[in-house]
Amino acid sequence: MPFIVDLTSGNVEQEDRTREKGHYGGTVLGLRLMGERTAPGLDPYDPGTLLYVAAGTLGGTAAPGLAKAVFLAKSPLTGVAGEAHALGSFAAGMRAAGAKALAVLGRAERLSYLLVRDGEVTLHDAGELDEERGRRSARLLRLWSGLDALNLCVFASSPTRPLTVDRLTALVTAVLGTEFTLDDLLAAGQARLDGMRAYALREQPDGLDEKLPARLHEEPVTQGPHKGAVLERTAFDRARAAFYAELGWTATDGDISG
Repeated sequence: MPFIVDLTSGNVEQEDRTREKGHYGGTVLGLRLMGERTAPGLDPYDPGTLLYVAAGTLGGTAAPGLAKAVFLAKSPLTGVAGEAHALGSFAAGMRAAGAKALAVLGRAERLSYLLVRDGEVTLHDAGELDEERGRRSARLLRLWSGLDALNLCVFASSPTRPLTVDRLTALVTAVLGTEFTLDDLLAAGQARLDGMRAYALREQPDGLDEKLPARLHEEPVTQGPHKGAVLERTAFDRARAAFYAELGWTATDGDISG
């Protein structure tokens, strides 16, 4: 039962396709929905063109290497159906959140995001994410910094890879002979970031200029689905302030101060 999302109207509905045979909720169902809901000859970037995302049949199971997700849409390169597949935890996470498939059409008035949680799909204004994105980026950076502080590979570890935090801390505990917890990992990450920041401040006593190039705030994207978009300066500043606050740093006009 795919969720059909209309970004233009904000409507979300579930469509019962369980009586149909042979699609298993994957690419075949996506092709059927594209044929039914996308008019012939539409530009791939037209709001009426459908994007289909589905979790694999074995997503969330213990089957190694089989939990893929599929992304299906009209290809801007060829003008026909194009699909891509993703491994990792996406399919499992999508199923755990309560959605097996999403079909998305339309165009929202503002930058928006879909939230899939507890079997419901809702559309939200992404503006509310400005500060939260800053905080989440800081938390993730602290985690990855902790892995770097211990000289561990970030590409094998949480949150995107099989080595969970529990398994990682258990391994480090076994090697060190003393208990090593997630708090210890995050503390190591914070210490690494603070140390790099302190050294940078020592080498740049007048402060660190962390402003983005003006063109990113002033020159719109010239092509693709985000054509015409610019990075709003106020939104970026809110996210940056939240990022610094999460790390215990202070910032004024793009400069990090101690």
